[in-house]
Amino acid sequence: RRHICDRVAVMYVGRIVELAQTEELFRTPRHPDTRSLPRHVPDPSQPPGFIEGEVADPVNPPPGCAFHPRCPFVQDRCRSQVPELRQLEGKRRVSCHRAEELDLA
Repeated sequence: RRHICDRVAVMYVGRIVELAQTEELFRTPRHPDTRSLPRHVPDPSQPPGFIEGEVADPVNPPPGCAFHPRCPFVQDRCRSQVPELRQLEGKRRVSCHRAEELDLA
């Protein structure tokens, strides 16, 4: 099966936080914001899922990872260090300090 778009990028406050093959991205997300995406797709049989907190201001983002005020997995380094978009397995790229250790599937 071939998709029209083989790869998809997830962005948060104007920055790519995850880039991967479409099926892989939704099957095994590596960024906490990516994990929330399927919960935002309307499904009458499921209650809606939302991430608590407000979206960061792209003009004045918080220090460190812009997603950290909303992230349920936040650590001290997330509040002070901007995570680089780095390559994981295959062509997947992610911008999360904890991408390798979190199981977000």
